[in-house]
Formats: sequence, structure tokens, C-alpha cells
Amino acid sequence: MADREVKYETKEAALAAVSFDGRELEYVSDELQNDRDVVLVAVSRDGSALEFASGGLRNDKEVVLIAVNKFCGDVFECVSDELRDDKEVVLAAVKIYNYSLQYASERLSNDRDVLFAALGSQAEHYCDELWNYAGKEILNDREFMLAAVMHCEDWLEYASDGLRNDRKFMLQALALNACHLKYASDELRNDRGLVLAAVKADGWSLQYASDGLRADKEIAITAILNDSSGCNMGPVMYVSEEMQKDPDVIDANMSMYNKVMRERAAENSLKIV
Repeated sequence: MADREVKYETKEAALAAVSFDGRELEYVSDELQNDRDVVLVAVSRDGSALEFASGGLRNDKEVVLIAVNKFCGDVFECVSDELRDDKEVVLAAVKIYNYSLQYASERLSNDRDVLFAALGSQAEHYCDELWNYAGKEILNDREFMLAAVMHCEDWLEYASDGLRNDRKFMLQALALNACHLKYASDELRNDRGLVLAAVKADGWSLQYASDGLRADKEIAITAILNDSSGCNMGPVMYVSEEMQKDPDVIDANMSMYNKVMRERAAENSLKIV
């Protein structure tokens, strides 16, 4: 392996260089990469310079906190295991760059405060994918998951099996968006009361109900009557084939369609006036 290039061998030269460009820390001697004064100046100038600091200084809390706050990207990969388990440091990192969560300790990847901070990060980088770095325990935390779903509904897909089969939890999720029914367990998508609550809120959620409940006349009609899209083939397209031929279902569909068309015609006439 080729020797590392060293441009600065004296502390004076190193300080001058990193004061101008923190990443020049790469070219100072090994001894100076372990010099706290030099490294503090470097990371104060550019947090990404942390990668060139000695192992000991990458375990220095003050140095790491300055680096984290002086770089908009992710420097947390360079941090020691000890500081990856330091809540103050991890909170600071995920608030700046939420994907720093991937380097947090297992303990802190299950910490509510840390996860809430990541979801509300100044730089919201693909919050829908943060679940990849969340701990298994937090994905089974009712309060956290409901808050996460309010922030990014795709998180519900990664809730624990237990939560997605928890009737109370899913009813709370459906109150946020009835189409969250698609993330419910097979058992709950066959729960008549739960599905009825979903289609009352949004008829289109019928598409996620079990085959048996899509053949339920009351549920079918309720879904049709809770569709404001005005499509001739709205939620009725998700009703079982046999139920689509039911006279009451046909009447409900036409009644809803005509109602919406009348409302739209009235709105258009008001706009013309």
C-alpha cells in the first residue's frame, strides 16, 4: 500500500492549512491528526474532515458535535462506537441529517426521541425509507408508529405484524386515512366492523377488504355512497362480480353518480355566473 501523502509536518503549517480548508487534515502528519487543536480547527471549518482525525479524536464528544453541526451530509460513519451510543450526539446528528440513524447503536435506533428527531429533521431525506434503520422494538411502538404514519404514511407498511393485527391501532390508522386498510393484517381486512368503518370514511378503501367482505351488500353500498369522485366505475369496481349485478348495488351506484354530476353542474353554473 502506497504511503500517505503528507504536506504539513509542523503544527503551525497544519493549522494554517486546515484554517483555510478543513479537509487538508488529510495531508497532515499522523501525530497532527491526533492533535486536538488542529482537528478542532479542521472540523470547525468543514465537518467532513472528521474522517481524517485519529481514532481517539473521533471518540471525542466535543470534536464530533462540532463536526456534525458543520456538515450538512453524513459524517457519523466516522464516529466511534461509543459515541454512536451517546444520545446527545445521535440526536444532534439525526436532526442535521436523518440518515445518520443508520449508524446509531441498536439501543438508540429504538429510542423514541431519536426517531422523532429523525422524522422532523431539518433535511428530510427520504423519510419513507428511514424505517430501514429503525430498531425492531420501535416498529412495535403504538404511539411512535401513529406519529410516524402522520408524517409519512408508508411507514405503516413496516409496522410490526402485531400492530397491523391490532384492531385498536388499525382503527386509529384508518382515522388518518381509510386506505391504510391495505396495511392491515389479512384477519383485520376480513373484520366486518373495521372494514365498514373504512368504507364509511372512504369508499375506495373497499379495494383492500377481503374477497368475502367485497361480496357483502351493506359494505358494498356503503362504499359506493362514500365516493365523491363521480366516476361511473368508482368503488363498485371492487365489489364482487356477483354483487355488481345486485339491483340495489346498481341503484346505489347510479344514484351516487347522478348526485355528483348534479353537484358539479351546479358548481359550473356558479362559476359561469
